[in-house]
Amino acid sequence: MTNVSSMNVGLSDLRLTIKAGTTVNLLDSRHYPWYNKEMLEKSASQGSLKTKGAYLKLRRVAPDPPIRRALMVEELPALPKALRSQVRIDKPYYEELDCSQEQAQVEYAAEAADLDFGDRAPAGIVVDKKYKEDE
Repeated sequence: MTNVSSMNVGLSDLRLTIKAGTTVNLLDSRHYPWYNKEMLEKSASQGSLKTKGAYLKLRRVAPDPPIRRALMVEELPALPKALRSQVRIDKPYYEELDCSQEQAQVEYAAEAADLDFGDRAPAGIVVDKKYKEDE
């Protein structure tokens, strides 16, 4: 049943209000289990369905299921893609990076100790000539 008017229609004998522009399946047992076919036929012959017939359209056949359109995927795209990169990427090999984790830690610690020792050593720049050692 479809309400084709721009107003809500109330069906008093069925205790139901159908909103404007909506479709309701009163024989659907999941949503309206209290309605049966005899009750709807009685309302259509002498009840509120008969009096409000100008606003409501009854459907005797189930509606067609909606057509689901599949998304079409083209095999050949409009813009061609390169199969390989146009730029050659070289991956250089560095021999000094080819070592084990323990060996790298030992070398790093030795290098850090040398740098620390070098920072604490005197600069070797003579500021005053009287402190210059004779060679």
